[in-house]
Amino acid sequence: MGNSLDDLKKRVLKNPEVKKEYDRLGKEFLTIHLKQLASTPDESFVHTSPEDVKGRVRRMQYKGFQGSVEYSADDDLLYGKVLAVEPLINYEGSTMDELKAAFEAAIDSYLES
Repeated sequence: MGNSLDDLKKRVLKNPEVKKEYDRLGKEFLTIHLKQLASTPDESFVHTSPEDVKGRVRRMQYKGFQGSVEYSADDDLLYGKVLAVEPLINYEGSTMDELKAAFEAAIDSYLES
């Protein structure tokens, strides 16, 4: 890794299309995506398309399940749902760490039932 989030931010935002998409998505999504990028082994993300930005920012994975990541500006809250499972499983948190913990707890509970 070796790159700070600030360094990643500067490099990623050099692409004007990506910067425009980040501006539209908001600061919380930029932070989420940069945390994901910090674990990326190559630098292909520097030229990431806006469509790829949306896909990466809005997904979490745990035990083979995917979960969405959404942000409600009205509630200042992160929330999501486990994708491709029935019944609907929702989770929420005030921070990305809380959201991830809630997502993982929801998956664990689903697997135990």
